[in-house]
Amino acid sequence: MSIPSYEGPPAHRVALEKRLRNICDALDLNELRTRTSLAHTVIAQLLPAGVVKGGAAIKFRTGDHASRVTRDLDATRGADHTVETYAAELSAHLADGWQGFTGRLVDRTPADPPDVPGEYVMHPFEVKLAYAGQSYVTIEFELGHDEVGSTAAPALALDAGIAEVIERLGFPTPEPVAVLAVEHQVAQKLHACTTPNRQGGNERAHDLVDLQILVGVDPPDLREVARIGRRLFAARRVSPWPPEVREWPGWDDRYQAASEGLDVRPLDSAVQWLQALVDEAEQTSAG
Repeated sequence: MSIPSYEGPPAHRVALEKRLRNICDALDLNELRTRTSLAHTVIAQLLPAGVVKGGAAIKFRTGDHASRVTRDLDATRGADHTVETYAAELSAHLADGWQGFTGRLVDRTPADPPDVPGEYVMHPFEVKLAYAGQSYVTIEFELGHDEVGSTAAPALALDAGIAEVIERLGFPTPEPVAVLAVEHQVAQKLHACTTPNRQGGNERAHDLVDLQILVGVDPPDLREVARIGRRLFAARRVSPWPPEVREWPGWDDRYQAASEGLDVRPLDSAVQWLQALVDEAEQTSAG
């Protein structure tokens, strides 16, 4: 089967959906995941100063095939932004749009879940994305704040496979996306999967999956990981650096679900690998 490649943007939403379906069929791609990646990339073209974080940041580095399924889009606002100024600027950018896509930012009430540490509670929004004036998809968008300079030196990433699909749809190549620098993302995910929530447990087995993928595709400077980790752990005041990596109750099923179809270690080996990474980072920084 030949792979479709269209000249010029689609005229309307139905044409966009048909083109996307044809391309996904030809490339053997999951249409829902590919549509989500398209929406994430479009929104990322319009974000104010800051970085994309979380699973979407890893997806922009590796593509859908090598990352966990992630439907929401997480970002960190630049240090000069408040939630209000960031939201106002993003709303204006969404109204201006990108290549026929426009959107509305809908504010939602921040949650206060008892099983999530306060430092992980982000400000939630929805982005109602439209194409050619017709509703297309709604993306959950969560906004966090700069921690220990996490937005000062972003990396730029856009997986070639994601870009190829967008180009084949008839759009110009998107700009690379500002994502959280690997050392900051490793430090944040280390904190996430090694510290207890407010109930004393930890449900973040998926971060252990993400860390293997992230370190594999973008090996961090371990001295920087230790430096940032010390500052981050001290700022969050939950547990000390260096962390102890362990398997928490309930992780077997969570890890299996998060790692399905991905080239990662078994859970016990992954825990040992991550502890070795922490130990090496600490030794490197002490040398």
